[in-house]
Amino acid sequence: MRVRMCCCQLFGWSSNALRSGRQLPLAEFRARGGATADNPDGRGVAWRVGDAFRLEREPRPGFDSAQFNRVIDALHSDLIVAHVRKARFPPSTA
Repeated sequence: MRVRMCCCQLFGWSSNALRSGRQLPLAEFRARGGATADNPDGRGVAWRVGDAFRLEREPRPGFDSAQFNRVIDALHSDLIVAHVRKARFPPSTA
């Protein structure tokens, strides 16, 4: 019996200095959301802003998400976590 692996992928960045989203390989990671990897079921990005955190997410593939692209262009942080989702159960709502 062959078992197909199914899992999400994560990106994490921690630094002692602020970095822009374009200084990091987030655009390449964005492609993992359905273009270069089989993770088309949603995406999210969280980052620190001062003493608070921001979270942007949506139930659509990251690779063609204009919102994900805008987040990458706009964010500046020393702590960033991103996620591209591979749904198994429950199925994607997208």
